[in-house]
Amino acid sequence: MYSVIVRTGSYIPQKKVYNKDFLNNVFYDSDRNKFERTNEEIIEKFKNITEIKIRRYVKDKLVASDITFFAVKDALE
Repeated sequence: MYSVIVRTGSYIPQKKVYNKDFLNNVFYDSDRNKFERTNEEIIEKFKNITEIKIRRYVKDKLVASDITFFAVKDALE
C-alpha cells in the first residue's frame, strides 16, 4: 500500500512586519542584560544571519483551524 499526494494548499498571512518595525524594541541577551549595540546594528546582524527581511503574522482573531481552513480551501481550488 502506498500514498500519493495529489494536491497541496497554503495560506500566506497578510500582516507584514518588516525589520524596521523592531527599531523601537529593547533587545536582551540570554542573561537578560540589555545589548549595548544599537537596534540598527542588532537588526542588521540578525538579517545577515537569517536572511529574514519580512515576517508574516496571522491576524489576532485567527486560530489554527482558521488557517487550516484557508489552506484546505486553496488545495481544493
